Amino acid sequence: MSRTPKPLTNPPSNPQIISLFNPCKTLRHLKQLHAQIITHHNSPFQLSALASLSALSPFPTFLAYAKTMFHHLQNPPPSLYNSLIRALSSSKTPLEALPLYHTMLQSGLKPDHMTYPFVIKACNESSMTWFGLLVHTHVVKSGFECDSYIVSSLIHLYANGKDLGAAKQLFNLCSDRDVVSWNAMIDGYVKRGEMGHARMVFDGMVCRDVISWNTMINGYAIVGKIDEAKRLFDEMPERNLVSWNSMLAGFVKCGNVEDAFGLFSEMPCRDLVSWNSMLACYAQCGKPNEVLTLFDQMRAVGVKPTEATVVSLLSACAHLGALDKGLHLHTYINDNRIEVNSIVGTALVDIFAKCGKFSLVDIFAKSGMAIHGHVKEAQQLFKEMKEAGIEPNEQYSRESQLKYHYTCLSSKRLTSKKTPLKIGLGISPYCSLSPILFTFQTYLLKEYLHFITIVHFQSFKKWPA
Repeated sequence: MSRTPKPLTNPPSNPQIISLFNPCKTLRHLKQLHAQIITHHNSPFQLSALASLSALSPFPTFLAYAKTMFHHLQNPPPSLYNSLIRALSSSKTPLEALPLYHTMLQSGLKPDHMTYPFVIKACNESSMTWFGLLVHTHVVKSGFECDSYIVSSLIHLYANGKDLGAAKQLFNLCSDRDVVSWNAMIDGYVKRGEMGHARMVFDGMVCRDVISWNTMINGYAIVGKIDEAKRLFDEMPERNLVSWNSMLAGFVKCGNVEDAFGLFSEMPCRDLVSWNSMLACYAQCGKPNEVLTLFDQMRAVGVKPTEATVVSLLSACAHLGALDKGLHLHTYINDNRIEVNSIVGTALVDIFAKCGKFSLVDIFAKSGMAIHGHVKEAQQLFKEMKEAGIEPNEQYSRESQLKYHYTCLSSKRLTSKKTPLKIGLGISPYCSLSPILFTFQTYLLKEYLHFITIVHFQSFKKWPA
């Protein structure tokens, strides 16, 4: 049962803000606490503290709310900038940290040792090496060029940017190297496939952590030196799930089914990567029955399949000539909204072709006709689908009708005649059409708004808030 935070009677101290924030598990609780601070005290210091805590919270919605609080503060302190930059650098949108850093500079605030590592990390994660070079000049001007954490971040930046010369120069100049710096150099060499240099750095480490070992094992597995990878794996003082998955991936790459399954069976715990690796191993080595059996075990323990899982399963069905299972899997893909990327699409075409169902190959391969303006061809294809006994589900019908109307829009063929739709359309499919239309000329926006008003919405509960 959710509880409302206790009312504030006196101006809260920083520890009190933390104690009040810790129980917050939902956005509703966070908003209640925010409202209490504004109502009773409206202290910029306390609001900044709350925004910082929200930014670094493990709940994704809290970060978005922290950004909202940040934009409503007149003079956010450096600590809040640091918290937001740190959170964004590890988020799905690390690029957002860079304009925030620019705003911090424009505000006259000075970045510190808590700012630079995460700005550089954001550059790394968003492949903005050139911006990272600019930040490096700021680091030197600010006198932080000897900070071990900042140097480690810069080594990662240059190594990922394929400038190992600069990375090595920084590494050699750093007098206070920590394990992060060593790991950054190893990772840079591994990504270049230079395992000899990586091993020299690894052997020179006084103290290694699990990341050091995992990086080397993964590197040896990538270049096919499975014996070296296994030797290091056996020597590891401590293993985590990444260690097991790296070793398993090495066996899969070499097509060593027995050792792969032996390792898979020994794993103390497994994640989606483990299951997908073993499924891929069986599929690549022509063991379709084992693929299907393992998939049943995977579902039994509650692990949800992804695109990689589906590719292995389709490969197994194609190998067995099991069209019925392939069609069932195709339905499963649609029902669970698994993305049909080029690899999954190719696997579907492969199974239809190998099972002799060339009509299905044509239907699947031509399913993008409407979106590319071939309205008559799309209508003919829809007719062929019905003749082939393939009944469209609701999702397909929605997408097909939207693509038809979209084609009419782009061809300026939409009339004012009302267009009744047999399947009631919720508002969300039409919203998904909006970004497509924004890529066209401005005159289409008016036609789109007209289109929205003339379509019969037969069944939708409410507009989204």
